[in-house]
Amino acid sequence: MPRCAAGSEEADCFTANQIAALERIYGDVISNGKRFFPGWPVGAEIAGTNGQSGWLGQAVNAPNGTGAWTSYGFNFQRYMVPWVKSASGEMDAARAFSQFDIDKDPPRLEELRRILDATDADLSAFRKHGGKLLMYFGWADPQLNAKMGVEYYEQVVDKMGPSVTFRWLRRQLRLRRPHSHLYLFPRFYRGQDRRTVPFHRQWSARMRTVIASRGI
Repeated sequence: MPRCAAGSEEADCFTANQIAALERIYGDVISNGKRFFPGWPVGAEIAGTNGQSGWLGQAVNAPNGTGAWTSYGFNFQRYMVPWVKSASGEMDAARAFSQFDIDKDPPRLEELRRILDATDADLSAFRKHGGKLLMYFGWADPQLNAKMGVEYYEQVVDKMGPSVTFRWLRRQLRLRRPHSHLYLFPRFYRGQDRRTVPFHRQWSARMRTVIASRGI
């Protein structure tokens, strides 16, 4: 990565502050000296067919509004985090983020984590019920960190064993694919027998539908 000379800022080089910002984004989130969350994979920053970086309106603000990272993080805090909801005075994103302590505050959110986080690698009950799980991530998705899916898949394999897991759990990673969706398709779901579930339009034609074996 070309570095700009001290005191200069050119289009073909990076300043020390810019490099430090990239290291924060691509590097793991550390809490109390331990890895807390994976850093973002390289890929989303590449300019798309419209000539604009995938970070525009996501990791960084767009000309017409706040980026998704800022919006998601701030809205979660002001509606879900008790001490932010009850804070006196005007609360904005800058204040909320500046007051969040990555070393002290995560344990205070343990109840929310238990409610919201789908991180349990023991899916034995789901498998015994006949469930099928398909996970799909875009490696260049600037909203859902694809490493979450990779690491969760590996945790399930470690917990359940590869010979068992590979029969009912599949993952798909699409390189340079922007924001998509995570689909969970259990074998049984509410609906009529052999009901067709349409896929998102980005999926290939050969995986356009999933047929349920029966409804409940």
